[in-house]
Formats: sequence, C-alpha cells, structure tokens
Amino acid sequence: MTKAKNVILVGSTSVLAEYFYASCIHQYNFVNICRFNRSKNPSANCIDFDFSAEFNRDLFDDLLSSIRSSLVDSLETVLCLFAWAGTPRSSSDPASRLSIEHNNNIIISNFTFLAKSICPSQIFFLSSAGGLYDGSLNTIHTESSAPLPASPYGIQKLTAESLFASLAHDLSVPICIYRISCAYGLNTRFPDQGVLNKWLFDGLVNGEINIYNDLSSELNFISYDQISVAIEMGIDQDLNGIFNLGSCQSTSLSDIYRSVMELVPSIRSHHIDNSVRFLNIDCTKFEQATGCIFEPLICHDAIKIFTKIRESLMFK
Repeated sequence: MTKAKNVILVGSTSVLAEYFYASCIHQYNFVNICRFNRSKNPSANCIDFDFSAEFNRDLFDDLLSSIRSSLVDSLETVLCLFAWAGTPRSSSDPASRLSIEHNNNIIISNFTFLAKSICPSQIFFLSSAGGLYDGSLNTIHTESSAPLPASPYGIQKLTAESLFASLAHDLSVPICIYRISCAYGLNTRFPDQGVLNKWLFDGLVNGEINIYNDLSSELNFISYDQISVAIEMGIDQDLNGIFNLGSCQSTSLSDIYRSVMELVPSIRSHHIDNSVRFLNIDCTKFEQATGCIFEPLICHDAIKIFTKIRESLMFK
C-alpha cells in the first residue's frame, strides 16, 4: 500500500513529472514547482518559480514560505528533481551548449539550497543511462560499470549524481538515483520526440523517415508509465542508491521499424548513418529491491502512440 507523503516536484512540467503526477495524484500531497508559462493546468499546490534562474534570496524565501504552507506537517517529505536543461543529443553549437551547462549548474545549486532548507526525508534524482554508458560497445552495463559519458549532458548528469549523493550523506537521508534508459511515450508538446514517435510522426506528416543508426542497433526502452510506477515504488520503499531503470531486455531498431511500417506502410526510408548503437543495461538491482520487472513494450505500444499522434494532427 502506498504511503501518504509530501512529494515536491521540482520541474513539474517535464513530461516524466506530468506522467508521475497524473498517475499518483490521489496518493500523495504534491507540491509542484514550475514556471507557470510552461504549465497547462497548474494544480492547487503549484508554485511559480524558475529553478534555472540565478539565486535570489528574497525570491527563495518566498518559495520556501509557499512550500512550507503547502506541506502536511505529519507526513514525510520527498524532494524530486525533474528540472533539467538539454537532452542527450542536444545541439553541438558551442553557445547553446554553454547556455545549457550554465542553466544546469544553476539548477543543481538551487536544488541543493532547497534541500538544505527543508531537510527532506528522501531525495530523488532522475539520471540517464544513455548519457552515462558507452553506446559503442555491445556489453551489459550494471550500476558498477565505469561511466563513460560522451556528451556534456552525460557529464553534467554524472556530476549531479555525485553532488547529490554527497548532499544526501550530509543531510543523513536516503537518495534514489534512477539511471533511466531510453524513455518513450506521447509528449503532447513534442509529439515527434524519441525514435518511435519521430518515425511515426514523420511518416504521417512527410511520408518519409530518416534512420540515423543501423537497424541492428539494440537499445533498452522504458515507457513513461513504467517510469511512473518505478518512482512510486522508490518513494514508497525509501530506496537508497543508484539503480539502472529500464525493461528486462533491449529492443532492436529493426523491430521498431517493422512496427512502424505496419502502421504507415507507404513511407520511404532514408539511411543517414549506419553506425551501430547499443544500450544494454542490467536492472537486477532494481528488480531485487522492488520485486518489479518491466517488460519491453515499445513495439506493443506503437499502435497506441500512433493513434494519439494521428488524432493530434487531425485537430491542428
């Protein structure tokens, strides 16, 4: 049974935060922190604050006051960081990269100050398996595998892991860090995000798709809904440590390609790059801690995502 807790979502307009909030809205007392201009439907406990803005003591004092007035005193408080700038394949433009790195450094600093101010019972951070592990080798990565981030995004995720682990140690609270594999699902703001969505969207709109890796590539995928379940388990069981989070086995791009072709059979394919990419992760540690195993469902979910994308295009 889910324990009632205060759950503070920093960056509550991220797609993972939105899915988690929607799935657990009746289980927890949520305090959502976001920029209102990015929130479609601010909840009653939604606080307007930009975590990527330079620290301002007066504004932060107002934030702390709003948070404390929204918490239920008798409940434990979990602090979750969803806010993050950039993606694993962000622009290589130097100016854009520096801006993203600067924003994330501010987010890390502000989140650290918030944690020290409210002293939560648990800290949650969503990291990236794809950003940390070497994707050129067909090997299975465990949590003890040496990280080899190949992008500024991965480097900053790894830095944040270390900083937040030290923060949790100083506060004497558990920290749950999920190294999430390739996440997928429908993001209404960016319906063409992710390989499955991109192929379905481009197939419907343009009648053609670009393929950027060899179809023999194998990647581990996990859905937004499955991630929501995992976050709920991590909070409910007070998980502590670093956990790979993905499905129990990887899926080849050729399998996803076949699913797309069944739904949009008339599309033309252009092979842009034939490099082979791998993301095979071992999720045994999470499975042993929670008793939960996530099956690979991306091909099964293709028709559901296809239907939603097609409906969204019809109403434009």
